[in-house]
Amino acid sequence: GAVATYHFRNSDDYRDSRVLVAGCAVSALEIASELARRGEARGVVTQRRQRYVLPKFAAGVPSDHRIFTRYGVLANENLAPAEVD
Repeated sequence: GAVATYHFRNSDDYRDSRVLVAGCAVSALEIASELARRGEARGVVTQRRQRYVLPKFAAGVPSDHRIFTRYGVLANENLAPAEVD
């Protein structure tokens, strides 16, 4: 049967099961990663649109800072190539 993320408590209930995680919201991905990490279930994640998962930090700089600011342009203009990623 289907279970909403609100009702998910732990992965023990899904031991030796096949699980489909529908959606790519943070809660769905947390549940999928817990199931995979603990090896309780064999699972698949599906979503409507492509989702980009980025590391929180890249070379000590927050990823959102690189994407949503002028960091990349300014770094390329003012730093030596070896200092920019």
